[in-house]
Amino acid sequence: MFDPRAVGVDLTPAQQDETLCDSAFFLDNFGSTCAVRTKLQEQESDIKRLDKKVRRLLTCPRDNNLQQEEEREEENNTKNREGEEKEDVDETMADLDFFLRTFGSTRAVREKLETQSQRIVGLHRTVKWLQERWHPDGEGLEDSSDVEYLGTEPAPKADKIESKSQVKSDEDERADGTNNARSSEKEADVVPTGRRCCQLPNCEKYAQVNDFCATHGGFRNCKSGEESRRRAMSRGNQDQI
Repeated sequence: MFDPRAVGVDLTPAQQDETLCDSAFFLDNFGSTCAVRTKLQEQESDIKRLDKKVRRLLTCPRDNNLQQEEEREEENNTKNREGEEKEDVDETMADLDFFLRTFGSTRAVREKLETQSQRIVGLHRTVKWLQERWHPDGEGLEDSSDVEYLGTEPAPKADKIESKSQVKSDEDERADGTNNARSSEKEADVVPTGRRCCQLPNCEKYAQVNDFCATHGGFRNCKSGEESRRRAMSRGNQDQI
């Protein structure tokens, strides 16, 4: 005959404290230790059922008979769980004794509950993913490595894609190169090398002929106005005389 006083007599004080803490956790989250045992059984049943479903989707995804059998099994499990009645007799000590003898500690029970819960979540995701791999008409989708382009138009070829940032960067580089070239050209015109500069006021270009630069010496059209051109020509004639 079961003796509640014998439960946990061989536990250390630390283990007894842990058992009391876990018992409080069970009561707060499940309502009773009996509900914990039921939850463990339900999780184990769900894992077996989902494992079987995953194998079926991997091997016989278009077998309607197996699919209907799975649906009936799920429906029966749901009815059985709804029909379970809570026992009026408090069997907390008997359940604790079962946990200690079966799992070694109540903490191991908590860990098993968490582990099985995570596994069930993973199996549900796997089942959903496998079901989405097949069309309703039973034809398989293309290989999962092919990624569909979620746009309103077909995906452009990778070698034809050029982002706006790349175009902007190229334009900036070209503009920067042009500005640098102009800046370098201007700096080259005014770098002091001992050569004489154009005699025209405000012109810092090198003197080529008649103490004027090529622009203001009459060899090219003057860009500084007609008066400057005449002054340049007059100065050139005076030097020749």
